Amino acid sequence: MVDQSSHVRKPLGRERLEQYIAAVQSLKLGFDEVNDHVIITDPDGNIIYANKAAEKNTGFSASEMMGRNPGDLWGGNMPNEFYKKMWQTIKVEKQPFVAEVKNKRRDGTEYWQELHISPVLWQSGEVKFYIAIEPNITERKERERFREEFISILAHQLKNPLTSMKWTLEWLTKRGSFTNDQQEAVESIYQHNESLIGLIADMLVLARIG
Repeated sequence: MVDQSSHVRKPLGRERLEQYIAAVQSLKLGFDEVNDHVIITDPDGNIIYANKAAEKNTGFSASEMMGRNPGDLWGGNMPNEFYKKMWQTIKVEKQPFVAEVKNKRRDGTEYWQELHISPVLWQSGEVKFYIAIEPNITERKERERFREEFISILAHQLKNPLTSMKWTLEWLTKRGSFTNDQQEAVESIYQHNESLIGLIADMLVLARIG
């Protein structure tokens, strides 16, 4: 869960917090064993449960999280439009929300999570609380960034010079005055250059599909 942005926050009092904690006891045992970061909040985003993985992921203890909004702890790092869409989805439309979100640990380290928020409703249709399951996807995001950089190197620093060399070699082949041996050497360089261009094209395709 993250900052409510323009949504007005309502601090969760001690008595109300205890009531919510009692209400989620039946869920607690199952989520305690989950390896992914899990929190449960009241309808205003105040935390009423956090598992061990959430403590490990954020650097905050469960007692520090209780009754507080994730945006005041590790969240609030995405654009306002992100939070507007999130609250529109879960609070107004009462539908699950899934997105990638950048958060910040207690020590200031930034990391990425895949945010899955599901509203749990009363029989009246009003929101009872939200369950947020947030797998850490930092390693995946780093692999994606490496792939993008790799593609950029292939496309701009290797493929473009080779293409320019190809045009130069084609011009030399047609316009140059070479001996037979020199002509063969130029044509050999041209073929090797073509092979490299083909190899880079194949590598670009593989890099783009991961």
